[in-house]
Amino acid sequence: MTMIGNIIIGMPVKRVRPYGVGGVGWVRTDVTPSEDTEGLYDGWRRVDFGAGLMGFLGEVLGVN
Repeated sequence: MTMIGNIIIGMPVKRVRPYGVGGVGWVRTDVTPSEDTEGLYDGWRRVDFGAGLMGFLGEVLGVN
């Protein structure tokens, strides 16, 4: 199970808008212990960051 909440912040530019995204969450793994997975925990906190562009094809239609 994975749960991550993100916030998107975009800059109001005409047809193409740059944006940044970031969030925090929790990842739960179900791993059977072995030599390769020794030291893994059952639940991990995660942070994610990213950036991109939003392009608008019309008044209400766009792509990321």
